[in-house]
Amino acid sequence: MRFWICGSEIRSGWRWIGLAGLFVTGSSGWPVPAGPPRACAATLSHEFGIQASGGYESDLVVDPDLDFEAIEGGPFAQLAPWIELGPEELGRLTWRLGTRASWQSFVNATRRRLFGQVAWLEVQRTFAGNALRLSGDFSLFDDSERPEVRRRGYALELGWARGGARWRAELFGGIDGRRYPDLISPDEMGVLGIYQEISWNVGLATTHRLGREWIVSVDFSHRGTDARDPLYDAGSWIASLRSELPLGRRWALQISGWGQWRRFDHRNVDEEDRYLQAGAGFVWRPSPRMEWLARYGFAHFDRSSLPPDDSHRVEIGVRVRFGSRSAPDGMPVWNASALTRLELPELPSSERPVRFALQAPDAQEVLVVGDFNDWGHPPLVLEPAEGGGWVGEIELSPGTYQYLYVVDGEWTTPPDAQLTIDDGFGGRNGLLQVLPPGP
Repeated sequence: MRFWICGSEIRSGWRWIGLAGLFVTGSSGWPVPAGPPRACAATLSHEFGIQASGGYESDLVVDPDLDFEAIEGGPFAQLAPWIELGPEELGRLTWRLGTRASWQSFVNATRRRLFGQVAWLEVQRTFAGNALRLSGDFSLFDDSERPEVRRRGYALELGWARGGARWRAELFGGIDGRRYPDLISPDEMGVLGIYQEISWNVGLATTHRLGREWIVSVDFSHRGTDARDPLYDAGSWIASLRSELPLGRRWALQISGWGQWRRFDHRNVDEEDRYLQAGAGFVWRPSPRMEWLARYGFAHFDRSSLPPDDSHRVEIGVRVRFGSRSAPDGMPVWNASALTRLELPELPSSERPVRFALQAPDAQEVLVVGDFNDWGHPPLVLEPAEGGGWVGEIELSPGTYQYLYVVDGEWTTPPDAQLTIDDGFGGRNGLLQVLPPGP
């Protein structure tokens, strides 16, 4: 399927990425790497998909940004569609925009329903092994049981990153705000008005690739909040961890955690609270188009003036992706309203074009996966050619790589590989050597 917009081609294909966030209600949003608006000058790509899940949650934390208050949960069902647009190639300057929505319904006495949506835009510029990122988003959240926590939010963030094939580090900072139209509170003079707050944050995000496929991402940041009600002025330290460990070719173990320590500035006693979320789950990817996930999550809240509270969540979901958008790795954070950060893409190096070609006249889809793209995060989608062939091209840095073809979902040892190596699972991976450019 192909579309043309003012001379630019929007291509449709199939791709997948790691399941990112099973519980999405969006107060801050999902900043994502992207690039420069250069209308009708490059091939545009798109991605759209849907995620459906269901499970049980013992309690639900309403709003960590305003106040931690847990209310009764119960069985739930969730539906989350999304769409993204961006250019496939625009050199060092790229852009990306999209929107994501989430509907969640609880089967309990109040028939509680949640809705969240976020729209984002990000521009990224790479130069001399560095990347400069500017991102912004606008978000909505609604709760049928607690209308006072209905909110509108925005965020603007600037980041500077540097990295290589196996690590990336980004210094980032920004501001964000939230407005609660149904919540009335006093200001420092005692005048009542609509509650709103503005926050600033600075931090460091790091990503490491351990071995062939194991990815670990750790973020640290400090956040300051200025609220209409001075009782909620606060300073916070936040840390998050996301990791995916492959268990064979189609299974993976995903682990995530998010924690916040917050101290309030203008209360009679030094009051502080601590909030922790942790989750673990197994992912099964039967094909590049689909993945299933079973996951358990735990949340703990402890404030010096209140008794501690715990929440448990069990969920099973499926995610299906369509489109041609190539995206960086995204790993899940079981977190109702904290920022879910997607890692920066690989930074440029002395890369050279490498062409793949396979004869498969009866195939419907042919992909190339290897340690150069995290074994399919995302895969290289080959295009059909004359005579039953499939061809595609990718730029790689000099070095030796292992790779496989995926023909209609079946992992296949490359027949064009001059050398192969044992993959440790009873199969053979092809070896590819990319030589450095000549003088």
